[in-house]
Amino acid sequence: MKKAQLFGQPFVYIFAMVVAALILIFGLNLTYDIIKGGKEISGNILLDDIEKNYNSVFRDSYGSVKSLSSIKVPGSLDEICFVYFDCFGNIDYNLIGNSRLRMMIEAEWNSDRDKNVFVSGAKQIYMKELDSLKIENCIICDSLDDGKIDVKFINQGEDIFAVLI
Repeated sequence: MKKAQLFGQPFVYIFAMVVAALILIFGLNLTYDIIKGGKEISGNILLDDIEKNYNSVFRDSYGSVKSLSSIKVPGSLDEICFVYFDCFGNIDYNLIGNSRLRMMIEAEWNSDRDKNVFVSGAKQIYMKELDSLKIENCIICDSLDDGKIDVKFINQGEDIFAVLI
């Protein structure tokens, strides 16, 4: 080997290590962003699955029942509440375990009252409106720590009732 090749070879190795380090840094950053985005989408996917079950019961005949326990719940979600804002009693906010979720439901109660399904995640609260949804005691909440929703929908003609299992 020539003397010039011996001095140039370490620079090739150093350059290769710098390129590999940059690829690892940017690759890990991109992977983190993808995982973070997936967690943010998980709440909306859960609400869409609940809506599909709701619509299924709504289209079925009087008395049909659909349990939500078969829906897969992402681990990043911790509580779900179904609220009926037009009930005759007062909402017992003590049934809501998550303080951020409690504040969001109270704010919705004091505003236009569009949304009636609330899911709390690690950093975000997801909301959806299900028409004709009724709850006997104004509100039901379920912890999602067990990985399932312990609620069922019951078709009562023009209305769908949400009931804890």
